[in-house]
Amino acid sequence: MTQFTLSKYNDYVIVEFPEIIYKEEIKDFNEVSQYWVQENTRSVVFDFKRCEKFHNIGFPVIAKFKLQLKKNGIALYSINMSKEVAKTIYQGGVEGIFSISENFKNIQDQLSTKAKVRTILEVDSLNILLGGVAPTFSSIFEIEPFRGKPFVKSGPLATGIGILGIISLVEVDLIGAVKFYFPDAFLTKLQTEKYKKEMGGIAQNIIDIIELYVQNYFAKIQPEMVAKGYHLQKNFPSILIGMLSDLAPSGKEVTMIMPFKCLYGDFWIELSKV
Repeated sequence: MTQFTLSKYNDYVIVEFPEIIYKEEIKDFNEVSQYWVQENTRSVVFDFKRCEKFHNIGFPVIAKFKLQLKKNGIALYSINMSKEVAKTIYQGGVEGIFSISENFKNIQDQLSTKAKVRTILEVDSLNILLGGVAPTFSSIFEIEPFRGKPFVKSGPLATGIGILGIISLVEVDLIGAVKFYFPDAFLTKLQTEKYKKEMGGIAQNIIDIIELYVQNYFAKIQPEMVAKGYHLQKNFPSILIGMLSDLAPSGKEVTMIMPFKCLYGDFWIELSKV
């Protein structure tokens, strides 16, 4: 029997979470979540009123579930979240995945005004988001990256193992994400040339420097975005490791790709509206 309690309110599916979310609970989530969504579902609402602890091991699973919902045009929201659980989520930089709301009425209000949300691909924000990539990269990796020609994503760009860094951009008029993709070839050359060590899996120092880069990128672009009227909430990046095509499969949203080249090989970023 599942530890998650399911109920329906019109075209909303409300999922009440158990007290603790850890390995067994995440396994349970994976096994039953595919049955939660029906054809007429407008939104899935996570109710955290009973949940006291949420381990970050569950973040990639929730992210994958949200992407599946997005493919079907279904929104995901979270309500009744305790300070302890919210702190874990904000420290993980994944509040954009959970779409935290104070109550159910707020969700209905958000859905009714969703058409007014601006796209992340407006010129004023786009220039800032793209402009912060190269100078931050140079300061952290001590080499200069060269920007390629942008294009609109039409499918997965890599199927191998790599690191994905995600910065959620959450503001009243701007809900989106910047995703940094570092494929296996890039990571291998970074390890062997910068740290002079053979690659035997993705080393912790590689993960640390990628996380530092994404953190510094956000620290650079946030004040510039605020100056343009986008009051972005401070957050921590999500650093995911695995098969890149599985970590962030293509959804229905318009996504711009900006490729880069450097001494360590190719990497790229995605700019998208959630």
